Amino acid sequence: MRKKLLAHILDRPIAFHRIFVDLPAGDKRLGVLGALMLSQALYWTARTEDPEGWFWKTAEEWQQETGMTRREQETARKRLRATGFWHEERRGLPAKLYFRVNLEALARALEKAASEKQDCTNAPNKDAQNGQTGLDESGNLLTKTTTKTTSEINPDTDADASVQAQEAPAQTPSRKKSRKKKQAPIPQEAHGKVIRALAYACGFVKNPDEFPRLPQSRLGRLRKEAAEAIRAEAGPDADREALAQAAERMRKWLIEVPKVWPFPNPPTPTQAVDMAWRVKNGTARNGNGRKDRRDSPLHRGFTGEGVKHEYRVYIPEHLRKEVSDEDDF
Repeated sequence: MRKKLLAHILDRPIAFHRIFVDLPAGDKRLGVLGALMLSQALYWTARTEDPEGWFWKTAEEWQQETGMTRREQETARKRLRATGFWHEERRGLPAKLYFRVNLEALARALEKAASEKQDCTNAPNKDAQNGQTGLDESGNLLTKTTTKTTSEINPDTDADASVQAQEAPAQTPSRKKSRKKKQAPIPQEAHGKVIRALAYACGFVKNPDEFPRLPQSRLGRLRKEAAEAIRAEAGPDADREALAQAAERMRKWLIEVPKVWPFPNPPTPTQAVDMAWRVKNGTARNGNGRKDRRDSPLHRGFTGEGVKHEYRVYIPEHLRKEVSDEDDF
């Protein structure tokens, strides 16, 4: 039973010509996939009834015969089209993809590849050119004969030089590995408080002490923004205690963000942290939900010092001539 099954499985072997692998295909080699498809194409070229050697085959048939996937077939066909002896053509309705191998061009490519390989294998031996090995006229192996011109060397000075060379240490370039200073970890409890406050500032929760139930991607962004804000407030060389204190300050500022955010939609985590810095610096204030961002086009200029500012509505450039600067909005 096993013999019959094995004979059935091995009934139709696929011929593979190794010489096709090294054939030039543009600036690359044909490769194993291209050589496999070309070998199978030659099999069908010898059995087609078309006088010019055309035959058609679907991608499913190629995969059934050679085991190549659709992507591997596309790679092989791309290499084969660059050889010059592989031709493809679509015919009929529905369209079928026909293939043809130009046998004369293939023979020329094989001859060229064989001649180049022969030139490489018959390269002159470097040792033979130097006269180290060879045969005489009768075919006997000659001994190695090398001639070297050397200058006269004083034995005493040569011995001293050899001793100095042995005593001299080998000079190797010193490479200093730059190790990044390890930062102190942020206390988990302090980090969690900032995450909760940031979620409250972004409108994810209604209580600043409530932990948000969010997808992992969005929760990861909150963790990252909170950690960056804490380290920016504490400084690069802060220890755990300084990080905990910076986290407590950042938490207080984030809780104030919803009171000064002027837009109807809640801020993003990055905008919430930016607004918390403005709460810290005193450039964000209560008052009908307005704030002074100074660099924002939403407000046109500011006057005064400290927290006393004059807020104005942004006016497009083409309408500013029609409006007096003394008008109050």
